[in-house]
Amino acid sequence: MTRHRTNELSDRGMTFAEIMIASSILVVCLVSLSALLGGAISSSAMTRSRDEATNLANSALESYRNLPYDKVALKSGNPLGEILTPQTSGKYTIATECTWVSTGTPPVTAYKKLKVTVSWASPIAGKVEVNTIIYGKTALSGVGDLVVQLSNRESPDSLASPDLVVALREITFVGTLIHASTDESGTALFGRVPVGSYDLSVELPESSGYIVDTTSLAATVSTDSASTAVIYIQKPAKVTVTVHDPTGVLALTPVTITRSDGLVVGPVYTDANGDALFQGKLYGGVLYGDYAATVTLPDGWTATLPFTVGPAAAIARVDFRISPSGAPGVRAQVQDSNGTPIVGATVVATQGATVYTGTTGSDGVMLFTPVAGTCSVTVSKAGYTESTQDVTTLGGSDQKTLTFFLSAEPAGGMRILTYGTDQTAENNTIIVRGVLNGYYSNTLVTGPTPEGELLIKNLVPGDYTVQISGIAGSAKPIRVNGATPVGEIATVQLYTNSN
Repeated sequence: MTRHRTNELSDRGMTFAEIMIASSILVVCLVSLSALLGGAISSSAMTRSRDEATNLANSALESYRNLPYDKVALKSGNPLGEILTPQTSGKYTIATECTWVSTGTPPVTAYKKLKVTVSWASPIAGKVEVNTIIYGKTALSGVGDLVVQLSNRESPDSLASPDLVVALREITFVGTLIHASTDESGTALFGRVPVGSYDLSVELPESSGYIVDTTSLAATVSTDSASTAVIYIQKPAKVTVTVHDPTGVLALTPVTITRSDGLVVGPVYTDANGDALFQGKLYGGVLYGDYAATVTLPDGWTATLPFTVGPAAAIARVDFRISPSGAPGVRAQVQDSNGTPIVGATVVATQGATVYTGTTGSDGVMLFTPVAGTCSVTVSKAGYTESTQDVTTLGGSDQKTLTFFLSAEPAGGMRILTYGTDQTAENNTIIVRGVLNGYYSNTLVTGPTPEGELLIKNLVPGDYTVQISGIAGSAKPIRVNGATPVGEIATVQLYTNSN
């Protein structure tokens, strides 16, 4: 029997499946090798960029160390110096920061900290930061430090947000602003600035919802020690002024509010409900403080009421009750001997068997409409002497005005003396406010005497505050006929440079 042996070797080659598997393995190996090579190339490029950036940063720092100590600062920074930033070198951007390092309480300048940041965008974006401390002794004279503290009026104990930019500009020199950012405690330090008076400003982000108290944007730098200035920020306050007469509310009536430092907000016109709303950031926002609301009627007649805006009150409300000046009838206009309207005085008019009664409104006026004939009008209020006048009216469209000047009983008085170096002491408008008795006047002016004297007589005894209009912080308390004998004149001194 013959046996045939089969040859196990064959020339049939690889199948398609085998080729695909082999190709896949090869591709995976090549991709892995490519990624490894790419990473090595990128790492090498990044290392080279970092080395070049580090050399640029160190070179910049070395050039800064060669500057005189007083010149080691940015050309537009705090302090002012000779360093220009940013700069470019090839693909690199070189940005420099120079800040004061402070010590003590309050903080004073001790030395300067320099930070150089070198950044690049290609082939892979990156940056390098290098820091150093510069010690030295100033050769400047007539300079000082200024510490600016941001404070929240609604929460004085809370810290203002950091990184808010404060700008400083010398009042006598309208030039470059010096900028500094607040730290985590809301403090900005301006070091080695010339002695003098400065304007301050704060850049608040719109999203913060805060406004800046413009009366606190002033500072004075001296050489004796670190000077301090406080800038207050707050949420805009809300004020509602309502205006009505005996017939109802008055719409489309202009209302302004004036703060004791002279800041005027408005006019805002009353709506269909007789309300004039001051809220949000309208006219820069309503700040906290003492105000006077003024209503102006179409014929020019005005009435004024004082009020106070503060964090304790969510919305300050002012209610005007006024008499229509153009209406027919008899207007009983009641004032004290200083020409200040008396609010809440009782008016009784008798015409035969008919009696008209009422009280004076916010403008110190009460209006009644008698028929033709003669009326006897008597005006009275606690703390004042009673006064009576007769008036004859034709009735119909006839208009008559009776002005009553009531004297306080017992009467006291105050002498106000004003002094100042920044302003002339004479011809200052004085604001006088009764703490409890409702007295308010913002039209009295000091006379042309060397002391700027103003004598106010026939005041109801009690506690008052007096202030120079337009001078924030000048308000002072004064007691009229408190512990002093009746009729004695109390004296208070005010200063135009209270800030």
